[in-house]
Amino acid sequence: MKNKFLILIFLLLSNISFSQKLFNNVIEDTLSIEEFGNKVELENDLNKSEKLNNILIDEIIKRRKIKTVPLKIQLFYENAYLATLINKAYFANKKGDFKKEIAIYYKVLKNITTRTDPRYIGFTYSAIGMSFAEIKEYEKSIFYCKKSLYYLKKSNNASAISSIYNNLGQLYSRINRLEQALFYLKQSEIYGKDCENTSILGSTYNDMASVYYKKEDYVKAIESYEKGIQISTKAKDNFQLSILYFNSADAFQKIGNTQKFEAYKIKSFQFADSSKNLTVLKNAGKDLSQIFKNKNDFKKALFYFEKSNAAKDTLEKEDNKNAILKAEFKFDNEKKEAQIKALHQDKKIARLNNEKQKNLMLILSFLFISILSTICILFNRFKIKKQNEYLKSKLEEAEKTILAEKKASQSELKAFKSQMNPHFFYNALNTVQSYILTNDKKLAISYLSKFSILTRSILEMTEKESISIADEIKTLTLYLDIEKARFNEDFEYSIQIENIDDTELTKIPSMFLQPYVENAIKHGLLHKEGRKELKINFTIENQVIVIQIEDNGIGREKSMQLNAIKNKNHTSFATEAIQNRIDILNKMRAKPIQLTFTDKKNSYQHALGTVVNIEIPL
Repeated sequence: MKNKFLILIFLLLSNISFSQKLFNNVIEDTLSIEEFGNKVELENDLNKSEKLNNILIDEIIKRRKIKTVPLKIQLFYENAYLATLINKAYFANKKGDFKKEIAIYYKVLKNITTRTDPRYIGFTYSAIGMSFAEIKEYEKSIFYCKKSLYYLKKSNNASAISSIYNNLGQLYSRINRLEQALFYLKQSEIYGKDCENTSILGSTYNDMASVYYKKEDYVKAIESYEKGIQISTKAKDNFQLSILYFNSADAFQKIGNTQKFEAYKIKSFQFADSSKNLTVLKNAGKDLSQIFKNKNDFKKALFYFEKSNAAKDTLEKEDNKNAILKAEFKFDNEKKEAQIKALHQDKKIARLNNEKQKNLMLILSFLFISILSTICILFNRFKIKKQNEYLKSKLEEAEKTILAEKKASQSELKAFKSQMNPHFFYNALNTVQSYILTNDKKLAISYLSKFSILTRSILEMTEKESISIADEIKTLTLYLDIEKARFNEDFEYSIQIENIDDTELTKIPSMFLQPYVENAIKHGLLHKEGRKELKINFTIENQVIVIQIEDNGIGREKSMQLNAIKNKNHTSFATEAIQNRIDILNKMRAKPIQLTFTDKKNSYQHALGTVVNIEIPL
């Protein structure tokens, strides 16, 4: 699952109920659980697996309380319980909840005894280390990976040991302790050779070369890349080869070997194309476009430029096409094939006509051959020259158009952001001001500190087109903590995340949600009596980020009535600005952002609050 070197059992159950299938007696316990362990790789439904794993935890806890079974079976139950906890931590990892994952692994450590298999202990420490690496606490990550190494060496699993050494090498490289990084990567190489694990070896040589590259020792970097290329070629790992050739080409460029630089970039491009490594395809295509542009080979330059742009567009859009896009793609292919067949037929006819004309010319006069040949040569040269000029102008025009469109869109978005930010600051400062006026110095200082952090966060977000969901949640939490000061402890909020594997990598437009959260507080909750609740939920459904902002306020109808009484000319600045911004964003997206409002009412048609639903296609 998360690490290949440990076999995790207890993830999959059949449709027969657990109590009917397992635990009829101690012999059937072990046989049935091992049988399910063999099926674990066949299960792809993460939610179903998590529910079944929770059932399994409950059943194993019941069995552990039975003291009449033999010691060997008791030990089996102990390891089974640890395995189910490890599974539980894995599910938290897939949801991006790394703190919860670490907490579960600590629970695993509390249940470890002197009888526990060292592999479980080693895996647990390794998993904790990798979880800390996810949140960029590298010193803690290194500490736990070293503890993992101690226990894995007891199990004599060369593949697992090689993997941990490789992790340690990468961690030291990230914090620029390059000598330690090389030491651990060389140890990974030794154990990787012992177990003949080509996957780990290829990665190790690539990481080792990256360290030499950082040290500006490009000759040794090239030597390591070449070792990785040999291993990955033997394993037919085209994906890894595309990375190795790409990085190796940069090292050759550093030592002035332009011939190798170009050749390796081409190989990198070819392997990336065959293995669908879009990141390398984009970067290698961009480099090759520039190389051939400098050589005045504009046809190839345009080819690689278009390939690079296509890869870039694919990376920025959906990872998988839906059935409609596939059908359109199939239709386009069939259409192009028909066009290609027609072109081949036209070329064949043209070739036959040319042969007839040549025969006719030979019959008429041999003297005209030399004259016509000279004319053809001059004409072809002229044609090639014009074609090169045309391709060059087309390439430059394409580059300018893309750049101009991007700058125009960014300028419009920045203009709307700059309008929204002062509005944001004004409302937040009112809250802090109320504490200062009531002479509550401690709370004023506390909220001023939060406000300064919030201000810095907003200034950073203003310069970005998009931010991660994790950063958006941090900013919203700060904002809501400050807004909470308006209420007498009767305002509660919650932010939930579901079905999102990595909130650091999942992006949404910056400063996008705050206006709706602000409206929920200002127009929905501020005028409500009693308990005030605000819920924000993030989830992904069918490649669409779905965000719900729900309050139990007075409702939009009542809010508009109050606004009409206070100010007949009232217009929601934030709502108008965000709608304009959505219109601009939708011009640049393959699928538009969808926005809906739902008024919650009871059976008597009394307002129970408002739900804002925002759908952002990935």
